[in-house]
Amino acid sequence: MKIWLLDVYKKTEELIVDQKIYSSSIIRRFDGYGFEPIPLPHEFDLVLIDYMNAGNNQSAEIQDRRRELEQLTGEPQRKTFGGVNDDLTFQFSHAAQYLSPRTVEALKAGIPVVVIGGKFDKELNFGDQPLIHSYTWLLNTLPSLKVTDLSPWEGPASIDCVSSDRAVKELANQFEGDLTWEVAFDEKGDKPFKLFRKKSEQSPLEPLFENKKKQPVGFVFQAFKSELILLPNIRDCQTRSQYIAYILNEFLPQFRPGWYPDRWSGTYIPEVLKEKSGILEMEKKKFLEELEQKEAKVQGQINTLKSYIDLVTQADDRLVTVVKRSFNEIFGAKVTDLDSNRDGKGKPRLFDLLASIEGRQIAIEIKGGKRSLSKDMLDKVQANVGTYLKETNAKLFGTILVLNDQLAKAPENREPFAPHMIQDAEQREIVVLPTPVLMDLMAMHLTGELSSSNFLALITKPGLVKLPQKK
Repeated sequence: MKIWLLDVYKKTEELIVDQKIYSSSIIRRFDGYGFEPIPLPHEFDLVLIDYMNAGNNQSAEIQDRRRELEQLTGEPQRKTFGGVNDDLTFQFSHAAQYLSPRTVEALKAGIPVVVIGGKFDKELNFGDQPLIHSYTWLLNTLPSLKVTDLSPWEGPASIDCVSSDRAVKELANQFEGDLTWEVAFDEKGDKPFKLFRKKSEQSPLEPLFENKKKQPVGFVFQAFKSELILLPNIRDCQTRSQYIAYILNEFLPQFRPGWYPDRWSGTYIPEVLKEKSGILEMEKKKFLEELEQKEAKVQGQINTLKSYIDLVTQADDRLVTVVKRSFNEIFGAKVTDLDSNRDGKGKPRLFDLLASIEGRQIAIEIKGGKRSLSKDMLDKVQANVGTYLKETNAKLFGTILVLNDQLAKAPENREPFAPHMIQDAEQREIVVLPTPVLMDLMAMHLTGELSSSNFLALITKPGLVKLPQKK
């Protein structure tokens, strides 16, 4: 909401929240103290005018500046300065000349105007010139209005809230004792009494407050394409500042919620949609809880696999150790360190590990280093397996060469094996299992995408082990 404040006490801006404010002054424009441009109304969503209290507001601002100077200089200042004095006669003809057309322009553009019904003052009248007063601009704006009474200079000027609207009643209760009326209004011309009126014949004037004579002193007036709302006065400047802030922050958003679409959009929801929204909220909560559980599970799997990082970074004994762990801890294989057994018996080493998966014996040879798959590696694997079979008369279900080659490179940057070497391994019935592929298979098994049986089938098919295609 972008609001134009006209002749409003300056410090009021500090009390207005979540709205863009532009302030200007008719009085300052024509009293010789400065020259302020009057903006175009269509630049705003709402106009609030406190012109009839402009003199009082300006006096308060002058005193504010005097106190500020005293604090800065440490010296007392004159009560008036800057070319303005308490006897200044405001030029209401200027307001009638400039403010009336802008107000009409705003109303024609559909922009609401709110007016604080401040003090009634009049200009000095010379000769036969027509009387110009502080309300002349308003009567020029709404020609069907007429002033019917003025508030007494002394004594109470109490008012009654006659609107059934809750926001109006709350406004009256909030500032009870401070609200007063200055001018009473009515419409020009006597209309014949009709029990039922057509909508087009209904009065554009809706009283909100009345004085004790039942005369409207606060009202909503339907004008052009919008509304002009005149509200009662509060004579004390500081209290009126709080009053105006309340009008903008609380009263108008309640009284005219359509003026605040950003604030009120979506606040009303039919019961059917409320119920559906509640169900969706519960489903959303359940989904998020399940998502958090899944995220925690995946993060746990990532942390688990991090402990096997030696598979793609190491060679020799550390690589043998981590391969043994992966087959045992991830796939549940029973793994024997064949080299250790043979070292204890004083026999020459053959292949590194003997794994038993689902009762099937598998020979595992492990190599790591800078070299890629070569004929020498395959010859050695084949010879060692042949020696083992002659010595034990055992039956092997498969032979695997676990290879962490080109370990100086990241797994994704390693060169593929030469096709003829894979073909050679396949002819020798040797399975070539690169360690990055082994880690992917481990991840798939942890996530439930690869069963032990399918893993066994992959690592016992001669040639290069490839990841299974996702369905």
